Amino acid sequence: MSTALVVRTQRHKKIGDSSSPMVYTLKRKPQDAKIFDLARIAQDIEALGAMSAEDVEHVGKAIVRQMRQTLTDGNSVRLDGFGIFHTTFKCRATELAKDCTVKNI
Repeated sequence: MSTALVVRTQRHKKIGDSSSPMVYTLKRKPQDAKIFDLARIAQDIEALGAMSAEDVEHVGKAIVRQMRQTLTDGNSVRLDGFGIFHTTFKCRATELAKDCTVKNI
């Protein structure tokens, strides 16, 4: 199991409120993490098993494509050992019903 390097920081309990008490929190150490794309992960998997990196990439892309469709349909996806994915949204409260709408992006 790997460990993430963290640093202890101190901040106000209510951010932006200088009268709130000070608390300690943990944050990731700046610039500690690297970004691994699907191609890099596929190479690592290829070194461990019988699948080629190209096959692993195709499977990864197929999983992402299928997850996107499943989530778009309003369902959730559980990948054992990885997490549960579901769509969320936020909206601002409006005083008038006509202003409470969905915008296409």
